[in-house]
Amino acid sequence: MVDEFSPVGLGDSIYEVLKIPCEAEAAVTKGDLVFASEHVDDGLPKVTPTVTSSELAIGVAMNDAEIGETVNVLVVGVIKVTAGTGGCTVGKAIIAAAETGTVCDGNTAGQIVGKAFQTADAAATLIIAINCLGA
Repeated sequence: MVDEFSPVGLGDSIYEVLKIPCEAEAAVTKGDLVFASEHVDDGLPKVTPTVTSSELAIGVAMNDAEIGETVNVLVVGVIKVTAGTGGCTVGKAIIAAAETGTVCDGNTAGQIVGKAFQTADAAATLIIAINCLGA
C-alpha cells in the first residue's frame, strides 16, 4: 500500500469537527468508512463498514472495534482513509468504494461523503475532508 501522507496514520484525524460514539455491529478497522446499520432506542447507533456505494455512510472509524465494542466515528473533519477501486483524484467528490471501508471518486451513483485532498491509486492511503451531515 502506498502512503500518500506519512506524517498521519490511517484513521487518524487532522481536524475534528464532529465525532460520535457508536457500537460496532461487525468488526471495524480504524480508517473504515462506516454506515449506520441499525437504530437502537436509548443506545448507541450500530455501525458496519461500507462495501458498496449505495450504503449511506455516516463517517470514518477512528479506532478498531470488535462486535459490540465502542467505535468513535468522525462525521465531519479531515482524516486519512484508503482508496478503493478507481482511486481518488484531488479535489473530486468521493463516495464509498466496492472494497470494505474504502472510498473512490464519485464517478458513479452514490452518496457523496467528502472531497479528496490528495490523488491516490487503489489501496493507497490519502487525506480527505469527510462531511456526512449533508448527505
